[in-house]
Amino acid sequence: MTSSHTLSIAPGYSLPKQSAMHRFLAAALASIFASSALAQPEPTRAPPQPSWVEGALKFVPGGFVAGYVIRADGTTGILPIFPANADDPKTPGSAFDRGQLLVVQLRRSGEAVEAVSASVRPRELSDIDAPQDTASAELMKWFEDTNRALADEAAALPAGTVPCNLGAYAIDRDPKGLNVRAEPSAKAPVLGTLPPPFKVRRSDADGPENGWGTEFTVVGFKDGWFLVEGAKPPGREYERGRPLE
Repeated sequence: MTSSHTLSIAPGYSLPKQSAMHRFLAAALASIFASSALAQPEPTRAPPQPSWVEGALKFVPGGFVAGYVIRADGTTGILPIFPANADDPKTPGSAFDRGQLLVVQLRRSGEAVEAVSASVRPRELSDIDAPQDTASAELMKWFEDTNRALADEAAALPAGTVPCNLGAYAIDRDPKGLNVRAEPSAKAPVLGTLPPPFKVRRSDADGPENGWGTEFTVVGFKDGWFLVEGAKPPGREYERGRPLE
């Protein structure tokens, strides 16, 4: 790997020791501890859309794409709209952003309904669908409490960072280590390095072919970089108490 793909520490954070360090890691250099190997569910089929939607698309602002109709009556239809780059891993949409709505004015022309004008407004809580009947009060309270806690954590992170809470490890193989930078940018000043993968030297040891990578917790994501903390040197505990060969 080249040194341009590196860690970055957010402004306002210090680097006294790895266990307390917060920094951004280029997403391409981390592997996530998740169930990605499990079979993925069948994609949800798109619901059928009213005929007026095609005509309403011309009112969608530049840089946005339309979702599916969430409500419509005889005179008004409501479409959620999202940033066009929300599916790009470098600029992902945030679950904490309620988004915008395209409010479409409708007119009946004979048997057809057509879109005649539209305006954009923020999506409010009242626009969000009611919980499913199968959701218990306890489950909904847990969901609300969890999202409130995440929102509080998001407020404490660098601006524009989406909060996360998951384990990961570095997959960069540069023998010089993985650079830590001052900001989520390959051009930011280097503050330090994380060690390269560690290979256990015991002949009876099992482990990854390319060695054990530095592990950490991902606490945020921004612009294609992971904000991480709790990084620790990899693998050495696997050799403790055993002879080296």
